[in-house]
Formats: sequence, structure tokens, C-alpha cells
Amino acid sequence: MIKAILWDWNGVLAQKDVPVATEIVSKKYGYDPKEIRQALLNDKESREIGPDSEGYFDKIKEFGISEEETREALAKAVPTEVFDFAKSLKGKGIKQ
Repeated sequence: MIKAILWDWNGVLAQKDVPVATEIVSKKYGYDPKEIRQALLNDKESREIGPDSEGYFDKIKEFGISEEETREALAKAVPTEVFDFAKSLKGKGIKQ
């Protein structure tokens, strides 16, 4: 019997936070979101780096956007249907 399920927030229970934040700050500052995403590409792996990656906030600051404002935008990732499903399991013998 399943007693516990571990969930991941970013991209599972909520939208991926980096694309959401990129859209928010690019609109406010008049940048093309693709331009910011391109700056966030990891040269070695050619994939976007995130807030837990070294240099993420430094790259955002190059656009004149503060770390605090970026963190606020990152927090606006909207929960997904999986989040609703996870909540529906409460009280059914599964720890959350």
C-alpha cells in the first residue's frame, strides 16, 4: 500500500517558474522574452539555467532587473492540475 508520495513543485505541481518569470519581467522592461531566455542558456548543455544555478541572478541583473523583482516573478508560477490532484488525496491515508 502506498503511504506517501513525494512531489516536485517546479514543472510538476506548478508551471516551470523560469518561463513565467521571463514573461513577467520582459514585458515590464520591454525585452523580448527570447532575448532573456537566450542569456539564460547554459553554454555547455544548451538548456535554460534556473534560480538554483550559479550565475542566474547575475545574468538577469545584466538586463537591469533586480534579484528581488525576479524572485517575486518566479513565485507567480501557477499551480497545475497535478497540484489539485495532490490536494484531493488529503485525508485518504496518504501523507502530504
